[in-house]
Amino acid sequence: MPGYPGAFIHSKDPSGEQALATAAAWRNPAPLVVIPTAFPQVSGHELGIAGFALCIYANQLSRAALAGMRTAAERIASGGALDTSVLAPFGDLLRVGQSDARACI
Repeated sequence: MPGYPGAFIHSKDPSGEQALATAAAWRNPAPLVVIPTAFPQVSGHELGIAGFALCIYANQLSRAALAGMRTAAERIASGGALDTSVLAPFGDLLRVGQSDARACI
């Protein structure tokens, strides 16, 4: 809503229930913004239905990349080969940082 600052919800409750209960009880015209770091299993769609106007995924892509890099490093270190289906095309790597590159959709 124009003219109203947003209210940020950044709960440490891993179930997401605390954030969902807050949204259910919210009666203020300020839009709710959630940072679901602790409860990634709750979808953006569910959070939107609950009443959140914006979800900020502050570090999920970095955490996913780190998990993928660890898996690849473990396979390489154990002498295993990498399945190319889990690798981004080399051209995508070359385009990182270019003005026409897409980071998030």
